[in-house]
Amino acid sequence: MTDNSAKMYGAEGCSHCQNQKKEFGKSFEYIDYVECPENEFECKNAGVTGYPTWSIDGTNYPGTQTFARLSELSGCPLPS
Repeated sequence: MTDNSAKMYGAEGCSHCQNQKKEFGKSFEYIDYVECPENEFECKNAGVTGYPTWSIDGTNYPGTQTFARLSELSGCPLPS
């Protein structure tokens, strides 16, 4: 998904963010992730108003997203 300009904005203290990360398991290391409390300027400039927020091709999608939805938005196929 990183190849498709997908990025997740979140915060360590956000339970929804932690749940989203857990869904990816070890594969989360391949997600372009921005910790907003440590990168406030970047998150503000990206228009992030809540966590988690996925940014894909310049469009923000707030809230936890399913794998199917992320696949649809990013064009990245689901593993078979």
